[in-house]
Amino acid sequence: MNLFSKKADADPAVPAAPASAPAGSASSSEDSAISWRDDRVGASARGENPMVMLELSSGWAVIGDTQFLPGYSLLISKHRDAAMLSQLTREQRLQFLADLDLLAIAVERACIEKDPAFRRVNIEILGNTDAYVHAHVFPRYEWEGPKAERPVWEYRDTHWTDELHEYKPGHQPLRDAITAQLRELSGVREEPEGPLAQPHEIELEGPVSTEPESAPEPQPVQDPQPALDQQPAQEQRPEPAPTAG
Repeated sequence: MNLFSKKADADPAVPAAPASAPAGSASSSEDSAISWRDDRVGASARGENPMVMLELSSGWAVIGDTQFLPGYSLLISKHRDAAMLSQLTREQRLQFLADLDLLAIAVERACIEKDPAFRRVNIEILGNTDAYVHAHVFPRYEWEGPKAERPVWEYRDTHWTDELHEYKPGHQPLRDAITAQLRELSGVREEPEGPLAQPHEIELEGPVSTEPESAPEPQPVQDPQPALDQQPAQEQRPEPAPTAG
């Protein structure tokens, strides 16, 4: 079973040849316009994967192409030369698993807020069809009925390929909620929208500089003007000494 919908996954290093569009999926012309599906790791690195929610230390958190379980997300490793977890260094494995933990918590928190029927998350690292390290985070719900107690892979294949279950604009609020939770957990600041502002365009609260303000220059002190009813004191001159007559 394919990890992603629409078409078979290809080796990220070698783009797949165009294939005819299956029933219920995008047309061949649409497939040619979404080449990011052929190389999801490279497309994420180039900023061309539209499913990326946030870049983390070890990889990219992405929303799933299929959303028959709303909030389904994945973590894709940046190390495209590693086909399995054991091919990463120990440091890389620990970082990937730490980021996976953050993504799972973010999905759990966002889904709890959006759907009171949220049950739990399932975390899986398989790699049987996609030749790069990735992990699944599946939210599970009570409304699944008996399937809620079974592995997600027991759902019919059509849940992964049918247009009915594709990611749609209506899933954007949940995606935004997951992204917000992930930013808070990871400490990644909000990315600026549009071109970066120039220094003179940034409105700051408080002083622009952190340097202490210089003290004002002292002003010369002026003598107070005498009052009108006061006359300046007469200079006292010594009287001349008497002379002999």
